[in-house]
Amino acid sequence: MVSGTPPHAEKTILLVDGDKSLQQILIPLLEAEGWRISVAAEPSEASVMVSAVSIDLILIADDPMLALEFTRRVRAGSDLPIIFLAHPSRESVKLNAFDAGADDFVTVPFSSQELTARISAKLTRAARRRHTTADVDNGVYRFGALQVDAGKRKVEIDGRAVRITPTEFRLLMTFVRNAGRVLATSFIQEMVWGDPHAKAPEYVRTCIYRLRRKLKLAEQGSPYFVSFSGVGYMFTGGRPSSERDDTRT
Repeated sequence: MVSGTPPHAEKTILLVDGDKSLQQILIPLLEAEGWRISVAAEPSEASVMVSAVSIDLILIADDPMLALEFTRRVRAGSDLPIIFLAHPSRESVKLNAFDAGADDFVTVPFSSQELTARISAKLTRAARRRHTTADVDNGVYRFGALQVDAGKRKVEIDGRAVRITPTEFRLLMTFVRNAGRVLATSFIQEMVWGDPHAKAPEYVRTCIYRLRRKLKLAEQGSPYFVSFSGVGYMFTGGRPSSERDDTRT
């Protein structure tokens, strides 16, 4: 990399935007940072491109309501950073975007410096996250009916596979690795999203609630997840078995 090259140069950003006038503003702005830009006019086209093109970050400047389902589909199989760029017409729009899996929400009108800074920050966190110990842990963790295979990224309840998103898997791994410990919300955010202040506490609580629902871990006997108001959360594992495989491949 030559001196003066912007951070994360040559990363590819997928711009989901059907507004040609906005494209004329965004594309030169982003290219000036050294980023490659791929453009999808609508979410359906973007869905195809996510599967066919190597993408490092998604910037959605399209109608937020049309983009929500696209974001959910992406989140079902990928943890690509997703940033919404939209008018804050209703607070529910922003909340729905985060609920669908967006990493950030930039309001229009926007500062070019703020937008590029937020994109750069998300690219940094994504790179940091790829180099966490989650990528090299091949252990198999067992807690009663729950089995988590870190190496194969598989989760089972009573031998039945459970489909969870990449973000939910990182969240679960953070808990099972620290079973019996109270984890501060900021620690959970650092481990899962790469930043201790990446999400609002309410968003973290919602993610944990969804994970519990998917795992269907009934609160029979000792609960699996315990909330400590104003502090964080603890994964008890219910009544965890003493067996834990940690075979490395």
